[in-house]
Amino acid sequence: MCEQTTEPMNVEERTDRKFVQCKTAIIGAGFAGLTAAVNFLHHDYEDFLVLEAHDRIGGRCFTIDHENGYLEYGAEFSETQLSHPLFDLIKQGKWDENFEELVKSEPIGPGRQHRGRVDADEKSTWKKAKEDKDSQDKQSESKSESWKDDKELVDFSGIDLNITKEEFENEDKCRQCFMNQNGKRINLKLAHVLFQLIDQAIQKAIAESKCSDKKCEGGAEDSRPPSQECNIGDSLYKSYLSLVQAKFGVDFNEAPSKPETETQVDVPSFEWQGISLSLVEFKKIVDGVFLWRWKWENIEKGCVNLSDVFARHFGAKSTTKQSKKEKSETEAAKKFSYKDILDQLIEKSKTKFYERLRLNHSVKKIILCEKWNPEQSSAKPMESCWHCKLTDEHEKVILLVEKLSGAAENAECPAKSDECPTESCEKKANEYFVLCDNVICTMSLGYLKENLDELFVPSRFISSEKRESIERLGYATYNKVFLTYEKPFWNENFQGLHLIWEPEESELSLNITDTDQINKAHSQHADPNECDWVRDISSFKLAKSQKNVLYATLGNSECFEKLDDKFIMQECTKLLRRFMGREDIPEPVSIMRYKWHTDPYIRGAYSYMPLDSSPTDITNIAEPIEFNNVPLVLFSGEATDTESFSTVLGAFVTGVRESNRVLKAFNASTPAAMSTEQESCETTAIGEGRGKASVSATPMKQGCLHEE
Repeated sequence: MCEQTTEPMNVEERTDRKFVQCKTAIIGAGFAGLTAAVNFLHHDYEDFLVLEAHDRIGGRCFTIDHENGYLEYGAEFSETQLSHPLFDLIKQGKWDENFEELVKSEPIGPGRQHRGRVDADEKSTWKKAKEDKDSQDKQSESKSESWKDDKELVDFSGIDLNITKEEFENEDKCRQCFMNQNGKRINLKLAHVLFQLIDQAIQKAIAESKCSDKKCEGGAEDSRPPSQECNIGDSLYKSYLSLVQAKFGVDFNEAPSKPETETQVDVPSFEWQGISLSLVEFKKIVDGVFLWRWKWENIEKGCVNLSDVFARHFGAKSTTKQSKKEKSETEAAKKFSYKDILDQLIEKSKTKFYERLRLNHSVKKIILCEKWNPEQSSAKPMESCWHCKLTDEHEKVILLVEKLSGAAENAECPAKSDECPTESCEKKANEYFVLCDNVICTMSLGYLKENLDELFVPSRFISSEKRESIERLGYATYNKVFLTYEKPFWNENFQGLHLIWEPEESELSLNITDTDQINKAHSQHADPNECDWVRDISSFKLAKSQKNVLYATLGNSECFEKLDDKFIMQECTKLLRRFMGREDIPEPVSIMRYKWHTDPYIRGAYSYMPLDSSPTDITNIAEPIEFNNVPLVLFSGEATDTESFSTVLGAFVTGVRESNRVLKAFNASTPAAMSTEQESCETTAIGEGRGKASVSATPMKQGCLHEE
């Protein structure tokens, strides 16, 4: 007999639920799910459904219309993404013309080299084209490091500040400013040098971390996780201080931690390019800039604490200096939102895509047959197997799907409201089964961490390697808060205010290795009023396409999501008044935000690689569940790509990868291999006795999950 499962599901109570049959089901309509669907349609593979629990597409790409522009609640473009050939082609609406060229060299399997270690022969055509373009740009540009044009942007270590040479030379004209908590401006040129030294310290910390050992490679030879000595945080601050002292010829050991008299503050002093400070004051600026960068990197890496980040992957996100032409293209491209990109992605297959999309449909269970167990040789149905109670097609995958509130009001779905189940059958219609050949799971790593055992029936089909890798790989939270004002209180050139929290004492206490304290402060059980969330705000920026909206980004912000909107507006107002030195700053008239950790289907932001993980963990998560070497349950999403994890690009690549895996496995890459329209997405009903599924003669109507 097969193993008795323990998941709390009463199959007998559900034998009257309707069946929807298709070849492939895609769980999730984020970037990975959308890309998989569009790739199917590009190859004329039309027998699939997309099941999305939210009332919108996009996943963690969430653009909302606001006034005459837009706001990005979730992912937003970085300079690297904006200059990427893929996004450029999508913006032009030409991506499908070059689709084969873009993806043909992407491996079908998950075993790609992790970021920074891609072999030359693995690079796709567009990567090589990008390298050729970079090489040509470098040859055409002057070798001089001086700026040719006042409008050319100054490189702030890859941080998107958009400061021009003219602004850099004249701070009064600068759209961005760094201010401390006492309302004093931090010299822009000094901040620029300190950022460069932080970059050098990062590279030094990576080089000096003991990551040359095979245990840190995450390769096939030895996939053991790296040691504590491989983290980025432990040596970064010390390296930075050493570089600062060497650059400016100072010795911070001479700075008293608590001066005995006011006159003692002025001795010794710091002099640099017209700047005159006491050594204590200079040390506070040095530490404040470092803390700002620390918080910025926390958000960039999506981690709880930089000391928990694997050093080898700290610099994985590119901060390569762009050419003058690329910077101009980047600025123009920022007018695009992710909604624009998603619309362009599905534009040429829009009708067929929305016919197969089910919004507000949540997959509760993925049910697999116990007969997959090689130890079970009996051909008879198994009494304790839930799958066998529903169908005798043991090679199929069954999904239990729940229609959530609002499912019948899907504005994008072509179904009419009178086609949906009547009130008398509403309870029965709220749940239904999907019988499919395979399923592509694109849900977030945060969702898998929380629901893995409840989702799969029986859960033992999740290998120990996959289960442990899901537990090890990091997944943290960051949030944005948008503040709308009746009218701007800033000047017309304002772009951003960056908050430099200078420590009160000259000796900085980072507590960068005290991860227990940090985790406790940001745990879901912490008192939000006791979380120092205000200090997690590094900047207030003018929202793109808006004139009267500022936004701030917070890392490690689970406790922030529990706070009252009014309280947040009051505290942000206090913060702005303190750093800008102005008591006349009004409170915002409204606040907008999305609670990414609270969302039960997302539970955070994006993945990162902590110390106890390795690239092998990403490969394990991406590994499909197979039966007789045929992939039945496949996994995609940013957390399943070893090269571009934590990015939208990673989601795109893995959506292509897994849909290609289906096309290859089922020999369905040409129109001739496809099912006819009459054979696709049919409604089936449970028969007598054990519940063998019998196919209805009437094809399923779009938006209708019951038989006529």
